[in-house]
Amino acid sequence: MIPDIVKQTAGYVADVTLLISAVIYMRRILAGRIESSLVTRGIWALVFGMLTIFYWQSTEGTYAIGVSIIYTIVSVAIFILLLAKKKGAHWDWLDKLAVVAIPVILALWYFSGSSPLALWLTLALDVIGTGILVRIQYKAIQSGDLIELPLTFWIDVVANAINLIAIKEWNVVNAVYPLYSLVVVLIIATLASVWVVRWGKRPQVA
Repeated sequence: MIPDIVKQTAGYVADVTLLISAVIYMRRILAGRIESSLVTRGIWALVFGMLTIFYWQSTEGTYAIGVSIIYTIVSVAIFILLLAKKKGAHWDWLDKLAVVAIPVILALWYFSGSSPLALWLTLALDVIGTGILVRIQYKAIQSGDLIELPLTFWIDVVANAINLIAIKEWNVVNAVYPLYSLVVVLIIATLASVWVVRWGKRPQVA
């Protein structure tokens, strides 16, 4: 059995590792290398916030919560950056689906009083958000961001893998979000690396 102090330390290490990735990613946005809709980022910042709240309530406190909090803060920071840069606020069908789903999930959470149910539903919604994120990274790598962008996601993989140690007790509710997060960033990091290999140093922009 892993001592609590080890789990707590693992949570802190995962948080610091993820912050390194976040700094690199934010630099790419400030440099104009990653484009995204203001609306899209705002919606998914809200989704991350919901995941953080529902996960915290479902687990009644966990050392693994820090990673989710950082994802939420970074998403809000990206939204603010795009707002400051006066980026476009175009919608697509995925954004519209999320706008419909969010109040439904919140209503079910309120009337059922079940945070685990709300967590599962929000994770299902986040799968759609993952598709949006993959599309954003695909366009960024096509434009020539072949080093730092894939690197950020491999750092995310490391952070999320370490975060598994921070789980207080291994059961479905406690483990589902950290495991889901690890699988998502692993898929994106792998796809990004494949795209880098495919396009080499001088990618052709479609």
